Amino acid sequence: MYKIFISHSSKDKAIIDIIVDGLLQNGMGIKHEDIFYTSGDSMGVKTGDEWRNAIKDSLLNAEVVLLVISPNYKESEICLNEMGAAWANCDKVIPVIVPNITFATVGVTFDVMQGIKLNDSSGLDNLRDTIHKWTSIDLLPTARWSKKKEEAICSIDDYINKNPFPLPLSRDVFEKLETENKEMEQSFKDIVAEKQKLEEIIVGLKGTKDKTEVKAIMKQYEPTCEFDEFKHLASNVSTALNNLENGVVITSIFAHVTNNNLLADNFIYGNEIQTAVSEGQIDEEQNLNVNGRKVKEALKALEEFKCFLEEFSDVRTFEDNYEDLDLNFYIKSFWEQVFKIKMSIG
Repeated sequence: MYKIFISHSSKDKAIIDIIVDGLLQNGMGIKHEDIFYTSGDSMGVKTGDEWRNAIKDSLLNAEVVLLVISPNYKESEICLNEMGAAWANCDKVIPVIVPNITFATVGVTFDVMQGIKLNDSSGLDNLRDTIHKWTSIDLLPTARWSKKKEEAICSIDDYINKNPFPLPLSRDVFEKLETENKEMEQSFKDIVAEKQKLEEIIVGLKGTKDKTEVKAIMKQYEPTCEFDEFKHLASNVSTALNNLENGVVITSIFAHVTNNNLLADNFIYGNEIQTAVSEGQIDEEQNLNVNGRKVKEALKALEEFKCFLEEFSDVRTFEDNYEDLDLNFYIKSFWEQVFKIKMSIG
């Protein structure tokens, strides 16, 4: 029977060839007929042998079992079965870990002190000593072993650098990624639902050209609360009025929109009045020029706010935010507090 049984993944054949040729045969002097590994060209299961029985018999009767553990090994059901059989039935089992795989991520159970890293020089010396102790094999001189060992380490490192394994995952990392994946799946479902809602909005908008109907459709799907919309439209008015940079013009807009006869006092606000007249925003009687660009923008914002206010119902929230202020678009104090402006009224 075989003295050495190597349990490994066939995908790791290049690494196993280095172990067999460089370490076991040329480094230790173990004969090829004393080594069983299924991926070898001249070793392993012979022609005509029944595959499963040959592996079982060789595993159970070997003097030493080497488990060459890699990411490929962990993904192989056959390899894991061999590992289980070895631990259950064999006394002399040596786990060997390929480079860049740690004991923490290898995901199998064994005494860490027994595990040997394949590119660890002192670890390989322990492997040689253990094989010599557990078998009747006469090993080659230490000097030859040292030379072949270093050559094998270089060959293994070079192969893995050129053919790196996927990064192994610990259980903690795997569970974290699994949780993140579930969260991403839920986010994707939310996006799909939002897309469907937007498509419904588009269909609704395509069916109408009336602005009132458009607003009604948008309101149906708008998630913001009513008072948020109040603040948004009020902010638009505030920006448009303050862009005028003239309290007299603001007063004239207030008078125009609310049908009020308020006028700025010429004695107090004479300079502002003359500036507004010279810029064509009002005439000498302080009548508003509704054709100016900035005035048009202010009037448009005010009209949108006024239309919204006609259907505004969240009075309690308004009162919580504006104490002692009436919800009345037509009074000066409402404009000054809600739109944050100052009129030039003496």
